[in-house]
Amino acid sequence: MAAFDKNEEQIAAALSISAPTLRKHYFRELRSRLEARQRLEGKLLTALLAEVDKGNVSAIDKVFKRLDRHDLAAGYVGKPKAAKPPKLGKKEQAVVDAAAATKEDGEWGSLLRH
Repeated sequence: MAAFDKNEEQIAAALSISAPTLRKHYFRELRSRLEARQRLEGKLLTALLAEVDKGNVSAIDKVFKRLDRHDLAAGYVGKPKAAKPPKLGKKEQAVVDAAAATKEDGEWGSLLRH
C-alpha cells in the first residue's frame, strides 16, 4: 500500500491494526515508499515476463512498449529529425537570392546602394 502512496492511517486500517502498532512493527517498510514501489514493480515485471515465457502475445506487446518508453526516457533513441523546409523552385529561389544580395550586409548590398 505504501507503493501506492497510502498514508499510515489507511495502511493500518487495511491491516486491522492501529497506526502506532504499524509504526512500531513496520517502521522499515514505512521509511521508504520508493523502495516499496520498486519491489512492487519488480513483482509485476516478474509476472509479466512469466507470461512472455508462456508465449502470451499481449504480454510480449506490453514488454516491448515498456522497453520503448524506457529507451525514449533514457535518451537511447535518437531525437526526431527536424522537418526540411520545402524545396523552392528556380524562380522562387532567384527571388530569395536577390533579396539576400541587396541587403545592406549582403554581398552586393553596399555596391547597389551607391
